[in-house]
Amino acid sequence: MLFRYTAVCVLFAGLMPCVLSAQSDETQTSEIHLELNALNETEAACRLTFVATNSTDQDIARAVFETVIFDSTGSVVTLSLFDFQSLPQGRPRVRQFDVRDLSCASIGRGL
Repeated sequence: MLFRYTAVCVLFAGLMPCVLSAQSDETQTSEIHLELNALNETEAACRLTFVATNSTDQDIARAVFETVIFDSTGSVVTLSLFDFQSLPQGRPRVRQFDVRDLSCASIGRGL
């Protein structure tokens, strides 16, 4: 179980580290970093905990990301919109999302 949890975290982290990227003429990069920090089984859902950091030069009033979760065979389990709400510049935010009727052990990867 620990290996599966670690593997899923690595897959999410590898696929979602840089969702938004912009470059200026000076090749300075501004990004939003998303990290899947934890998967926790609840009674009726799998709780995904993300850490989001806005490294752009401005506050973001509202960020909503489309997320696809695949099972271990590669089939799409769910397509969800995760509302991260506001992301102030330079300040990490923790956001949790419950995916109902889904066991954390059944998750293969996310995009």
